[in-house]
Amino acid sequence: MFKRKSIFRGITGISAFALATSVYVANLLETNKVMVDQNLHTKSSITVSEEDDSSMFTSFVPDSDLLTDGKLDPVKWDKAHKDAATRLQEEGTVLLKNEGNCLPIANNAKVSLFGTRSASIAAQLETAGFTINPALKEAYGSRATTTAPGYANNKMPYTLFDQKEVSKASLLEKNAALEDTFSQYNDAAIVVLGRQNAEGADYKKGADAVKPE
Repeated sequence: MFKRKSIFRGITGISAFALATSVYVANLLETNKVMVDQNLHTKSSITVSEEDDSSMFTSFVPDSDLLTDGKLDPVKWDKAHKDAATRLQEEGTVLLKNEGNCLPIANNAKVSLFGTRSASIAAQLETAGFTINPALKEAYGSRATTTAPGYANNKMPYTLFDQKEVSKASLLEKNAALEDTFSQYNDAAIVVLGRQNAEGADYKKGADAVKPE
């Protein structure tokens, strides 16, 4: 009887170890499936359709070099995404010419932030030790609007910004003393160019979306 219990416990222990190992290996393979596919020339996933092959890509037609045997190749697709991300990073990187040794800006500098989207980085600059022109911060920050919950089928409210770049005349019309603050925060002036971009709350198309006030 004692031997039977020992054997049963041994089998249970081995089974539990095997199950835990298989779960760990499965998660590891899933996490690194692209690398595994590249090295072992396997396919972890394929795109399938309940319709016939002729109507498979009725709304989206990938480039032919992303297909293998007429089907979307996940390895090629992943590489195309990485290549596009690399290209965007290269094309979106700006190298600044440090004329007059104006950089780096002292971390206790008084800075005037310009631009409709400047409010989006003000907090980070303040955390870094910069003193931001509060009047300008308020002028641009007041242009933010919060939508009602449920916008774009999302239950959480969004904070949106007016996409149009506000003019100097418009800023001074709302606060005539704003220009006087520039001399008080003149260690550096930073102009921020950007756009609102998020799922369900993306940038509006057309000339009206970028036309200055």
